[in-house]
Amino acid sequence: MTEARKSPKQSWWIRFVTFFLFWVGGRSVLNLVLYSMDPGFREASVGFGPFFAVSEALSAFLSIGAGVAISLRFKHALMMATAALALMTGLGMSALFDATSDLPALRAAYKASREARGAPVADDRLDLMFAPEMVPYVRGIGFLVCVTPYAILIWKKREVEPIAEDDEHRPG
Repeated sequence: MTEARKSPKQSWWIRFVTFFLFWVGGRSVLNLVLYSMDPGFREASVGFGPFFAVSEALSAFLSIGAGVAISLRFKHALMMATAALALMTGLGMSALFDATSDLPALRAAYKASREARGAPVADDRLDLMFAPEMVPYVRGIGFLVCVTPYAILIWKKREVEPIAEDDEHRPG
């Protein structure tokens, strides 16, 4: 009788990517719920129309599915995770470029949000945060946040691939 072979543990890096994928999927589900229930949220995404709902639904499906696939080491987990992260990067960067294209409106919305919660608002800090010179840095940081999980996934892809069975148990 042969002993059941235990799968090697996945590193903290792959666990981080898995958690990140579940977070992206949960965020997409939340966005879909807000889109369907909150007219203000719907008005904010008016430029995207039905594309917003379809892309968020696809993002939720792919991200959660990829997280499960990585956890269970499915054969196509790497492909699913790549598709989920590419879609998340596209959605995130398009939202970031859309938001940073109108800095005065973004600044006013940020200020109104802070004031509604009773948080302090310092105009000199707002001037620094929403200065046009800061836009490339914000976009660069946003891009790094989107691409880092993919880089980790490629770096540690051996831990995502299914465990090869022994030669004696292979069919053929």
